[in-house]
Amino acid sequence: MMEHNIIRAIVRKKTYEKIKQKALYLGIDDSNYVASFLYYRLIISILLFGLCFFLSKYGLLIALGAVLIFRYLSEYLIFDYRIKKRSIYLEKEAIIFLNVFLLTYKDNQNFVQSLILTSNNLDNGFAKEMKLAFLNTAFKNSFKDAMLYLKTRMPSKMIQSMLLSLITLSETLNLVDIEIEKLIQNLDNREKQNNIFALNKLPIKVTSVSILFYIIIALVIILGRQLIIYCLN
Repeated sequence: MMEHNIIRAIVRKKTYEKIKQKALYLGIDDSNYVASFLYYRLIISILLFGLCFFLSKYGLLIALGAVLIFRYLSEYLIFDYRIKKRSIYLEKEAIIFLNVFLLTYKDNQNFVQSLILTSNNLDNGFAKEMKLAFLNTAFKNSFKDAMLYLKTRMPSKMIQSMLLSLITLSETLNLVDIEIEKLIQNLDNREKQNNIFALNKLPIKVTSVSILFYIIIALVIILGRQLIIYCLN
């Protein structure tokens, strides 16, 4: 794609890799998606800068501020906000997955096979990601490689730590039942903390939305007034 070639030539590798990792955290393993986001963000930033620079009395200051706000909001809304939502969602799904896995493991006592059976038979988000990891590494690499691959797609630090624990358990098979129950308890405690945090954060969200609304209105009024003056002249 044209956008992909342009972005790889213009955008810093560090920036590209950062957005690529955020896309992976959303379950999107597509370089074209990353390139398209960076390309259109760049184009809109240039247009926004030009519009604010020529239409505003304080051109450069307003233009720089508008571009910075746009770049932050675009990345936050398209990636960061969705990553936070997905992280919480996957942690809830992982609790269900581990509970089902534990029952399966008690039946056949085969660690890896129990994980594969659980991912194939359970219909939830985390199970689908686990199944994808096995499919991408089946008969080519080890169980450890599958978990490390899955780790790159997990936005939750808690789940990343859990996957490392699964690698260790697969190698030692030491007190599997007890260790899995500990993982379930940790995830359950995390879910409770998230619920408390969400309740405490609600007033801050309302205030932030109100401030953002007034900033947008102010920009519209300033730019709208300058646009009318520009057209009349």
